[in-house]
Amino acid sequence: MIDLHTHILPAIDDGSKDWDESLEMVREGANDGIKTIVATPHHMNGVYKNERNEIIELMFQLNHLIKEEGLDVKVLPGQEIRVYEQFVADLKKGRLLTFNDRHKYVFLEFPYDRVPVGADQLIFDIQLAGYVPIIPHPERNHDLRDNPIKLYNLVKRGALTQLTAGSLLGLFGKEAKSFSEEIIEYNLAHMIASDAHHVGKRGVKLSEAYQSINKMFGSQIESYFKENANSIIEGRDIYTDPPYKIEHNKGFFHFLKEKIL
Repeated sequence: MIDLHTHILPAIDDGSKDWDESLEMVREGANDGIKTIVATPHHMNGVYKNERNEIIELMFQLNHLIKEEGLDVKVLPGQEIRVYEQFVADLKKGRLLTFNDRHKYVFLEFPYDRVPVGADQLIFDIQLAGYVPIIPHPERNHDLRDNPIKLYNLVKRGALTQLTAGSLLGLFGKEAKSFSEEIIEYNLAHMIASDAHHVGKRGVKLSEAYQSINKMFGSQIESYFKENANSIIEGRDIYTDPPYKIEHNKGFFHFLKEKIL
């Protein structure tokens, strides 16, 4: 398996605190069946600023330690980038890290409480520059949960989304779990990842989440998410089915499927 979203590099954000913990997270991932881990430290979120060169250097060091430990796991570079004014300009200049540095897929993180004004235009501009934005953990965004039509509009405009494994398992509450399932049902999700910060509760749990997906939605969706993860690190195109609308009705979620023509 491939884990596209982790905070496994030591002492640079709210994830691993040191090399020992990073290696413990690698071991946890290996035990879960993961062969490839993308390191995606926070960047430009108002607290952390992790530049591409530092991330790549730490990645090389971690891979060296992994090899010394005899673990069959490889770490690749990435970045969880919060929306900010110079996003597209810095992306064009090569200052931001795309997945595996393949210059195609890039994380576009929103604040947890809202979808920023101008998000639609930003997604358009990112695509115009030749990249594909991936929105991480939309199920944990309060604005998207309250107004799922916003998520539909973002996906319809070309954004991809990544669900958190722990959300599907109920570790972020009932609302996040329920919304995760609905996002999958309505073709608004394209991959899952751990968003692991530590071992334990904020650990990997990716295989368990895939098992849950298989049980609820079948092996075809499970395989689709796994293949998409592979395509992302290789910089290949991803096939997406048309999304459906999730409509809000009188303060309660009332779900209507509307195939997009």
